[in-house]
Amino acid sequence: MCRAYLIFFGVIALLLTGSVAQVRADGLPVDPQMKISDPPCFEGCPSPILVDQGFQFTTVNGGGVFEGTNQTGVLWFSLDISLFGPTVAANTVACSAPGLYACTVEQDEIGNATDIFFSNDCSGCAGIPTNDTFFVDLNSTNGNWPIGEMFKGVYNNTTPTFFEPLTPVAPVPEPATITLLGVGLGAFLAKRKLHARSA
Repeated sequence: MCRAYLIFFGVIALLLTGSVAQVRADGLPVDPQMKISDPPCFEGCPSPILVDQGFQFTTVNGGGVFEGTNQTGVLWFSLDISLFGPTVAANTVACSAPGLYACTVEQDEIGNATDIFFSNDCSGCAGIPTNDTFFVDLNSTNGNWPIGEMFKGVYNNTTPTFFEPLTPVAPVPEPATITLLGVGLGAFLAKRKLHARSA
């Protein structure tokens, strides 16, 4: 009986471990994508954006995750992020900022994306409050943006005198971590059950 349990849990562990390679924190989109989020920051906040400043970042290997902090003293009710570099078809670009902004992709006369405009002029949209850290996720692991694409962002339709480079960060593989935690807990519970039966 013990051997049957060990084989069963061994197979389960192999299946779960194999699934980790398939699980991604960023989903599997085909097109270039930009996501904005804003967890609060309490100390050691990265790349402060001050009054009369904008921010900029460049794709890393076709993507990247970048972070900065709103330290202007005002709510950012809009963000206008302009694209510079290799052209990208506007109808292939997706953008989202759940709970913060509605977004639209603006294009030139031949259909290339020129700006990604975020506005909190929608039901339930909050914008980015002062002292909140914000993340711009370009789905770096998929590498869908052209390498060398530069983005410049301004808040509340201001005209900045300086553009602060945003700090790149590594995305966190949360689903894989949860799967591995589940495998460890399953093995622990199986071991306890086997010891209880043998006693």
